[in-house]
Amino acid sequence: MLVGLLVALLLHFFSAFPVSALSNFSSDEGGLNNEELVESKPFEGGLQEVSPPVGTEKIRERLGRYHPQLSLLSPSQEEILLKGINEKWELVFNLSDWPLAEDAELGLGPHLVVQVDDDHPIRIASSVGQRIVIPMDGLNPGTHRIGAYLAFPWGEALKEPGTSIQSRISFFKKTEGTQPDLDQPWLTVVSPSTLTFKEPLLIDTLIWNAPLQGLKEGDDRWRLNIIINGDSFLMDRQEAIWVKGLDSGTNVVQFQLLDTFGELIDPIFNNQLRLFNSSDAEDPIWLDSILSPNDLFKLLGENDESKVTSLSKDQSGFENQFTLPKEKDDPSIAKYELLFPLQPK
Repeated sequence: MLVGLLVALLLHFFSAFPVSALSNFSSDEGGLNNEELVESKPFEGGLQEVSPPVGTEKIRERLGRYHPQLSLLSPSQEEILLKGINEKWELVFNLSDWPLAEDAELGLGPHLVVQVDDDHPIRIASSVGQRIVIPMDGLNPGTHRIGAYLAFPWGEALKEPGTSIQSRISFFKKTEGTQPDLDQPWLTVVSPSTLTFKEPLLIDTLIWNAPLQGLKEGDDRWRLNIIINGDSFLMDRQEAIWVKGLDSGTNVVQFQLLDTFGELIDPIFNNQLRLFNSSDAEDPIWLDSILSPNDLFKLLGENDESKVTSLSKDQSGFENQFTLPKEKDDPSIAKYELLFPLQPK
């Protein structure tokens, strides 16, 4: 009878939690042994994983018709730029088969996210053609990393091949050990971000150079440990999840990339904190379970014959820019203004 009771309890637990939440445990400073990696326990607090909002699934299905490809044209991988800290430089991308849009009423649509080192993400919401040129402020001498990815309106990163890019560049000289190696796993926190201010909360990351797992038994080489207000769980694959049951005030979300023994993989880059504060602001359109065809057209930019260039920058004091400069070096141009090649007359 005791064995039967234990089996019933295990079946009940695993039916209640998706495969993404591999394990739950109380956070501590030590590593995890093999038993802790495979043993699962329910959340001790009120936190729980829930299904994605209905609106996001409808938008995801609509965007499923696209097959985007993103590439970084300049600077090239490992390029050394002879630019001072007060000199601007440019990121040049090529993007095909992915809409970029932002509606004045409905908000941000599908977009491109660019992040240098741990600076605030730059969200690019519109384009003319496939070539995107972004003027950037000068950086300190040394080596820097660049991450770029395509995102849904709610900020979730696409995970398909060709939808994200990582690169390294240096100013004047390479500095070894200050950035992850080109083949070394490192973490980008996608959400929480300034796009997430309502429950359910999107938890999403990109793990660059993470080996594929689950192809055969015993091939696991990494775990993502997520700690929310002291309640923690492990994930063994790159996928977004939605959670609810957070505190009414400030919520602390920590991301740790671990090896199979529970030790941090290069803590400098793979141990990050984010804060989430619930807001009484109006619900974003993608939380709405009833999306009209017109709302979908507007949110995805499908009804715009001509698009206005715009750029949104996370957690910054800069407002969106809506003008194309006449000259690239014009000092009146706001930094992070999005540029496109001028069309010949």
